[in-house]
Amino acid sequence: ELAAELAAERVELQRRERAYRGSRPSLSTAEVAGKDVLLVDDGIATGFSMRAAIAALRQLQPARILVAVPV
Repeated sequence: ELAAELAAERVELQRRERAYRGSRPSLSTAEVAGKDVLLVDDGIATGFSMRAAIAALRQLQPARILVAVPV
């Protein structure tokens, strides 16, 4: 059951990535490394998606990550 659920979640993640990114490529380390990055969210409820976005950006080694959210 676990393997089936993991496979289904991977398919859903790929679907969402295609839906949100379209034909735009992923960011590369060369584009982000050493730069300040402004991460904008239209609202934070639990904070989990923002934490995931920050973790993904950290792998690209930016100088700083700034988070902006309307209040």
